Amino acid sequence: MDEVQPFTPEDLSPSTAAILDALTVIYVWFGTTSRPAEKITAMQSAVAFAKDSKVHPKDVELFVTSSGQEPPAFREHFSGRWTPNTGGSFVSAMHPLETVLAEYLRETYSVDVLLSDAVPPHLDMTRLETYLSTEDFEGLFGMRRDDYVALPLWKRDEVKKRVGVF
Repeated sequence: MDEVQPFTPEDLSPSTAAILDALTVIYVWFGTTSRPAEKITAMQSAVAFAKDSKVHPKDVELFVTSSGQEPPAFREHFSGRWTPNTGGSFVSAMHPLETVLAEYLRETYSVDVLLSDAVPPHLDMTRLETYLSTEDFEGLFGMRRDDYVALPLWKRDEVKKRVGVF
């Protein structure tokens, strides 16, 4: 991790996740193209940083915000003109880090979630079957996961299309 001071909005690269220590609050910021692994690392690093800190209270608040959704309390820590790329609209949003991290670390999802239009954006859309519990997998696919994995790739793709997970 690199410490950057003073900060400007240009320090926030779309392909990264960044941590902002505002003393009373710690923010994790997600760039528009940052990868899920980077986001998880940043969130886990922020938790560890807060836990090991000698200057922060033990109950310091940790929040996640994203590019184009930065709340005023986040933006006030940057010098220079704040001109986020929001496509014309701006919605301020921040979420408790603990909740966001739990969602990113979640291993299984219901069939209903994975077949809906509301699939969590951090999931690999080409591997949705890997997020099913064993029971849901066998119920949807009609076979054991080991048998599915043993199929040639083209056959797995065929099965995924048949059950709607493609």
